[in-house]
Amino acid sequence: MDLSPKKRIQKKKATPPAEDLVVKGMDLLPSEVTIDILSRLPITSLTLFKFTSSSGSALVADQRLPALFLNRIIDTDPCLIMINPDSSASRQLYFVDSDGRGGYINTARKFNPLKTVCGFDLVGCCHGLLCISIPKYYHSTQVHVLQICNPFVTISNSLELPDPNRLVNQREIFGFGFHPRSREFKVIRIVFYELIMTGRRERVTVHKSEVQVLTVGTTEWRKKGASPYNFELKAPEALVEGSFHWAVPYFNYHHRVISFELAEEVFKEIPLPDCIEEYYSGYHLSELNRCLTVAGFCQGGRLDIWVMKEYNVKESWEKEYCINHYVPLFFFFDGQNGMVNEDFASNWMGRFVRVLSVLKNGEIVLECNKRALVSYDPKIDRFKALKINRLPQQFQAFAFKPTLFSVKETIEMKV
Repeated sequence: MDLSPKKRIQKKKATPPAEDLVVKGMDLLPSEVTIDILSRLPITSLTLFKFTSSSGSALVADQRLPALFLNRIIDTDPCLIMINPDSSASRQLYFVDSDGRGGYINTARKFNPLKTVCGFDLVGCCHGLLCISIPKYYHSTQVHVLQICNPFVTISNSLELPDPNRLVNQREIFGFGFHPRSREFKVIRIVFYELIMTGRRERVTVHKSEVQVLTVGTTEWRKKGASPYNFELKAPEALVEGSFHWAVPYFNYHHRVISFELAEEVFKEIPLPDCIEEYYSGYHLSELNRCLTVAGFCQGGRLDIWVMKEYNVKESWEKEYCINHYVPLFFFFDGQNGMVNEDFASNWMGRFVRVLSVLKNGEIVLECNKRALVSYDPKIDRFKALKINRLPQQFQAFAFKPTLFSVKETIEMKV
């Protein structure tokens, strides 16, 4: 016989998740204070916050938040978007948020900008919007369908652009940008194709090209005639002052910088410093602090960064940074011998480095060999490897400032 007292079974009260406690705590604050707090959070935190509860979703959906967030992010360091170089069928985008302290959050977030689309490529990013190209086939020729999206708002928030005229055996390049004067988003398409001319005795292949421009929000691609330059199927390297920029070959391995002005929709040649072709074995273009930048590399591994202080004025070019070579340990790893070929890496480092952005603390963010991110502090001539988890083995990175406005709102506001 069991004489022990019967134990009373008590159900423990479930402890609410920490996120719910945060949301309920914020419900007690005045709404303007709550929205001000949320506007200071990183975009990835806001995206996760709206999934914590219905209250959290309602707070993030407040109509006052996008404008406050936009005003805050103007004065912060740019975030980074990366795309892996795999085939378009398995391609992914990766997002790295700024930590607000002159660096980056140490974990990248992988996302598919269109959710339901498996294969895509990144045409460009501008004012918080991404332009995505989706490959399809037209008479056995690969063509691209373009969509503009903001992956941080809603899954269905995208705009498909009208199809241009298709040609058999065509090849095409795109650029996506915004002009501050006309306040319009535009897409440029340069298509290259072949015509077979049949004569009495022989068939001749004639190489043709055509430049087309679409103002986002309209339905017509405007024809601008043949391309006057050989772009070698290379997408624009830099968007500065509402113009796309390419480094285009023209004679005996020399290059010149060509721009396409989005307001007037014409090509122009941008003057370079006289020493560029003489002293540098190559260079690439980028944008730093809203200025056109040429990063020239020497055989010794040095990277010089020239900045055009006043746009399209040759005399305004200044050599602002001189960066000595820096080799991350895994940069040139020789899998066969298990060693790093430092001599080769030191001499040719500049050819594999891209300048991404300048942070508010003055440090320059560099992409090395599509495998590493490095910051350089010119004040003390010191490099620092940016250790970010969950990045792909190879990637191409772009500076990016996100927005909470939808695609439609961004285009109509012409921010």
